[in-house]
Amino acid sequence: MAQNADLIKQAMFEELQKILNPNGEIRRNAEERLAQLKYTEGYGIYLAEITINQSLDLALRQLASVMLKQYVEDCWTVEESEADAGTNGTLLVNNEAKTAIKTILPQGSGNENSVHGAMKVLVEFTLDLDEKQIVDVGPMILSEVYRIFEAQTVYSVSTRSYAVEILHSMLRSITTHIESKQEQGNILNAVLPAFMQKMIEGLTVPNGPYSSFQLKTKIVKVLKYMISDMSKFANQYLAAILPPIWQLLTQMADVYIKVIVNETEESPFVDNGEGDENEEFISMILQIFEFLHTIIEIKKYKGAITNVLTDLIYIVILYMQMTEEQVQSWHEDPEKFVEDEDEQGVDFTIRTTALDVLLMLGQEYDQKLLASFSEALGKHITVADADRNAGHPYWWKLYEASMLAVGSFKEMIVKNEDKFDLDQYMNLVKGIMEYQ
Repeated sequence: MAQNADLIKQAMFEELQKILNPNGEIRRNAEERLAQLKYTEGYGIYLAEITINQSLDLALRQLASVMLKQYVEDCWTVEESEADAGTNGTLLVNNEAKTAIKTILPQGSGNENSVHGAMKVLVEFTLDLDEKQIVDVGPMILSEVYRIFEAQTVYSVSTRSYAVEILHSMLRSITTHIESKQEQGNILNAVLPAFMQKMIEGLTVPNGPYSSFQLKTKIVKVLKYMISDMSKFANQYLAAILPPIWQLLTQMADVYIKVIVNETEESPFVDNGEGDENEEFISMILQIFEFLHTIIEIKKYKGAITNVLTDLIYIVILYMQMTEEQVQSWHEDPEKFVEDEDEQGVDFTIRTTALDVLLMLGQEYDQKLLASFSEALGKHITVADADRNAGHPYWWKLYEASMLAVGSFKEMIVKNEDKFDLDQYMNLVKGIMEYQ
């Protein structure tokens, strides 16, 4: 058996080398041969071993990792009823092979390229852990991905982002398959406190060699999941989580307004080879608003929101402003404006997401919101008036966002006129309607 395994492994190694050959005929023959070897029991295990083998050529290891990822997508989660290779050619990866692969990949320690390939594939595997596998290999995987995440001077931002993504997958698998909080703690407690601390610190690291919008987005996504689905483990960190989240949202507002909303400044974002920074920036803002939405929904965190309610409403309305891209699109097609602004609209934009957060605040606080709302509104009107008087062409966007906010609370305002100066607001609207 061992001899046969060695022969198959050697055959796979040779065919992988041939795939890298510039001769098209040699490549096609090698691909056909590997397609046959795919049905051998150790196929995935051998690919995993090649992926992390630092003595092999980098191109070969990267090819192995790509093929292993495809193997997982094709064969990892096939139902048993479909897995009859003898009749329909469908292949099922058995549990022994799955466990072996999951054990091999976290051991891809060493240089950046070796780890990056292993981490990229491991993301797929951690989505499909069962209870036994979580207990058997979960602590080891968590330990390894934490080691990689904290080693910011050794591994790239991209590789460390995969570490956070794997943590997220592991947490989801744990909460899905293990009900006992004590058993969850047995798996998590050795690594999670340090991981949480490093992730929270990571939110304040400037973009560059050690951080990116993509990494911050994945961190916020993990924190949101823990707040909503693993509150027992997250509660103690809430006081430490909120300040950097708030700092990110407020610091990025100025960039968002100048670069995205009004386009008065050139975009500082670039295509860094691994993704468009502009898109990653938008994704991070959206993820922060999703985090806030989750916090607002959970009653026991209400005190933390109440303390910053006026400021939160102010910043949310700021992000509700129309972007120049939206203005142009709606100017060309007014019907698209109606479609996009409809409550059933499918576009997932910062404007609509910020409005959702505002509506959630109204739902949770009801009339108690109006005092803070009025104060935030007054600040925006003051800024908008100053911009108009200074001749800034985009002053009207703050008015529009403010009116959108007021319109969203119209029923609440009409029922509680003593808590909102409706006359002053209507005079304001009248003045705007009479403007040029």
